[in-house]
Amino acid sequence: MNVHEILLSALTAAVVAGVGMAGLPLVMHGRILPLVTLGEVALGAASASDTRGLLAAYDKELQNRTVTLLFEGESQIFTLAELGASLDFEKTQQKAVSISLLQSLGRSPISPVVTVEDTVLYDTVHKRFGQRLQLPQDASLIVTTGLGLALKKSAPGERIDVISLAEELKAKAGTDRPIDLTIISAAADIQDEEVESARAFAQQLLIGGFVLTFEDSEMVIKPVSVRRMLTFVPQTDPGNAVNKILGVAFDEAELTAYLENTIAPEVNQAAVDARFEVQEGGSGPVAVQQFAEPQRGQEVDLAFTIKTVEEALVKHEPRSPLAVTVTEPDITSVADMERLGIRTLLAQGESNFAGSPANRVHNIRVGAGKYNGLLISPGEEFSFLKYLGPVTGEAGFKPELVIKSNVTVPEFGGGLCQVSTTAFRAALNSGLEITQRRNHSYAVSYYGTPGFDATIYPPYTDLRFLNNTPGYILVQTRIIGTRLLFDFWGTDDGRDVEIAGPTPYNRQPDGAVKATLTQVVTKDGQVLREDTFYSNYKSPKLFPKVLVANGEPVPPNATPTTPTPNPAPQNTKPPASQPN
Repeated sequence: MNVHEILLSALTAAVVAGVGMAGLPLVMHGRILPLVTLGEVALGAASASDTRGLLAAYDKELQNRTVTLLFEGESQIFTLAELGASLDFEKTQQKAVSISLLQSLGRSPISPVVTVEDTVLYDTVHKRFGQRLQLPQDASLIVTTGLGLALKKSAPGERIDVISLAEELKAKAGTDRPIDLTIISAAADIQDEEVESARAFAQQLLIGGFVLTFEDSEMVIKPVSVRRMLTFVPQTDPGNAVNKILGVAFDEAELTAYLENTIAPEVNQAAVDARFEVQEGGSGPVAVQQFAEPQRGQEVDLAFTIKTVEEALVKHEPRSPLAVTVTEPDITSVADMERLGIRTLLAQGESNFAGSPANRVHNIRVGAGKYNGLLISPGEEFSFLKYLGPVTGEAGFKPELVIKSNVTVPEFGGGLCQVSTTAFRAALNSGLEITQRRNHSYAVSYYGTPGFDATIYPPYTDLRFLNNTPGYILVQTRIIGTRLLFDFWGTDDGRDVEIAGPTPYNRQPDGAVKATLTQVVTKDGQVLREDTFYSNYKSPKLFPKVLVANGEPVPPNATPTTPTPNPAPQNTKPPASQPN
């Protein structure tokens, strides 16, 4: 190669290199240049999205680093996360991108840009060291007797200089050098004259109460209740986030208890389907008629209500919405019934209450009426107690004999077991799965051959069964003379039901007896389920009928006396009680 060729080759290489260097900024546009690092993390040539992941990994490591704070000869180690320090992603990325081409020709480490949340930093250091400081005392208010409010005066004090501390953390975040804390004099955030707005609003609440609104109704938290839950706390000024003001608030525990115990019982209600009657004609129903309106379900949303009350108090508003979750019933009209396919009488349960006293007959009528027109959804576990409700005089029941604590005494609802027994028989005859059933303590004549009864006693003893048919079941109750009937209407799925028994055995001279009852459900010749129910009845002599004096059982022919108070019971197990 001659001299001219050598010179031409060198010139060409220089041109190519120049063109390459000139084009590099275009190729690297929006990327961090090679050899740029953040600590040990290489950021070079990464795109913006890739850089985000690299910075997140670095931030996790950064927040786990520790720093030692020195205060009056005492040292305390904190993680940067505990002090509110973290990586400022945007500014750190901008710093990396801003490295020039000439700067990146060699290894170009950059330091992290750190941000600090002042409130986190303040709370952490003052929680740890504050007991050694005379902190400023904000002005506040105290509820006095009656409707009065007394001023709790402000007082200056001292604080740790968190502004200087934050700057040192930003500068020393990548090092292990300790930082000395500085104490500064500080005035209270809330001065005496700055409580008047809170005083005026609190006085308004103590006089007029606080109003919860729901649809067209209003529920007032009365002044006496407001007084119990009223509290005062420093808050951020809604008009100026830098300033602190005295806020009026309700103690959350007191407010929650009030909502649960006073408001919720007035508002909460379960959704109830409309109730219907079947008019029979020939071999099946010819019409379904609605006789009771549906009821929507309502339940107070405690968490959201507390939030709305707190927001209203911050704004000095004496009212806020009551948050209520509303659920609509599944069945509201005859049209809904028609689509359910309730057209077949699945089975019937029957019992006879002949010879019952007037109060027992009354209770049977009231109790049976609570189940007439009831709809049991597919897959629902029916609970007798759920639909029975309270068994009290206010609910329409009268006193009648029940088996309670080894005696037979009058009590509200005596006779309701006639209703539960009849429902049990209808469910059993329909091939439904019985999930909870208990026999009476002793055999009761109203239920015929022992073994086909089901006792209940709120809230301990229940009758439960599962609607395992493909559709809804409509319950119809009727009283014809002294016969109580439960009719279960629904969708026939081809099942056959055979009831064997009841079969008593092991009869004793004192009236004790045992019995079995078997339900066999088949379909297309295959046994779907076979359940046997065992009953063990004690002697009726173990449960003598008694009078009642001063709330205590008294044996017949005894002279009632004022009872001596008994010591507190050691066994809290519920009594074995049941209406006859």
